[in-house]
Amino acid sequence: MKFGISLKSTLFILSLISIIVASLAYLHYQMEKNFFEKEYSEKIKTLAISLENGISSYNQLEDKEWLYSYLVRFIYIYNENDILFTNIDLAENGKLMVVASTDYGSIGSTANHYSYLAYNSEKTIIRSINDNGSNILWAVRPFYLSGEKVGTIEIAMSMDKAYGELGIMLGNSLLLAGIISLFLTIVSIYIFRKLFVIPILTLRDTALKIGKGNLDINIDAKSKDEIGELFIAFREMSNNLRESRRNINNYNKKLEEMIEDKTEELHKKIEELERYKKVTVGRELKMIELKKEIKELQSKLTEADR
Repeated sequence: MKFGISLKSTLFILSLISIIVASLAYLHYQMEKNFFEKEYSEKIKTLAISLENGISSYNQLEDKEWLYSYLVRFIYIYNENDILFTNIDLAENGKLMVVASTDYGSIGSTANHYSYLAYNSEKTIIRSINDNGSNILWAVRPFYLSGEKVGTIEIAMSMDKAYGELGIMLGNSLLLAGIISLFLTIVSIYIFRKLFVIPILTLRDTALKIGKGNLDINIDAKSKDEIGELFIAFREMSNNLRESRRNINNYNKKLEEMIEDKTEELHKKIEELERYKKVTVGRELKMIELKKEIKELQSKLTEADR
């Protein structure tokens, strides 16, 4: 299958613009994703600090029912439906144990390694994990009471809603990118055809006409770039070919005239030779007749002498 320059240029421009626009859309998605993650990270960090500030005495830590109701009340007050669970981990006998949690089944279990890492490093640790298709943002920070480090506070927040919004945003971005790609492709193809494809096709058609012998074509260079220089070169070539044809025609005409003159001269020479031949042949015939008459006279004289 033969692909013309128009189709090739169209496919190339469409592919290039699609790649560029898709890349920009992907970069926009990544920027929004990073923004959401950063915003949620600050939010979950603030929630952890607020949760810690609500506990002010050791008596409250020792009252497990109060801690549980406090955690539930905390989620209700902040109206955070995205919070999956909150844990309070306390250091007991060199271990971090979950003493209160909205996930009732984890109470009494050993805290996870993020809690140990935050407890030992005395830094807030925020991690984004994927658990069976659910995107979870996990924050763990050291828990201080009266200036003493007593454990850690954990908050796990679902990012599915945020990622759902990002998915919608990505779909809208891709739709907008498709519209922009289509518009840019149409504009680019129009400009590309006007600047390159149409002049090249015009040169091709001109070359075909010149190849068929039509040298009286008006080649107009409309641009002053390399394409225009190519048109000028074609025009000069056409003019040179036209001049060469004119010279050849003139030479052929002169040659025909010379041939006609020589032919006429040759005919005259032939006519003269024909006339000379007739005269010569007539004389020879007369000589033959004269010799015959002489012989006859000689024969008659010989008989008369006898």
